[in-house]
Amino acid sequence: MIILTFPGCKKEVFEFPHVPFRLDLGLYSDLATLGNGNVIFKTGYGVKGLVIYMDYENKYYVFDRACTYEKDFSCRVDTTSIAGVLECECCHSKYLLGESSDPLSGPASYPLVRYTAVIVGDFLRVSNY
Repeated sequence: MIILTFPGCKKEVFEFPHVPFRLDLGLYSDLATLGNGNVIFKTGYGVKGLVIYMDYENKYYVFDRACTYEKDFSCRVDTTSIAGVLECECCHSKYLLGESSDPLSGPASYPLVRYTAVIVGDFLRVSNY
């Protein structure tokens, strides 16, 4: 019996640092200025801070601001002139916010990391447990 082995393409594994946190944001206080299609940034949580996004169906999504292209996650996304699109300040990858935050353009090939966000009473509870 002959077993042949071929060197295959080794797919790179995406590894994002796990930073446990829990944050409760008041829907009528902390998020009162968040309109449909807009974002709020929150520092001090996750790897590079949080992006809180509310879509046009009033659904909340929370992502880490760390650009997924940089291996050391040293760069973060910021707003652009187009609602719902974020751009990395270093590599200029653009991400379309929504359920998955997929990259629109640039060298990034992974979406922004999404955190769990659920409404509990009058609060949006964001966590990474």
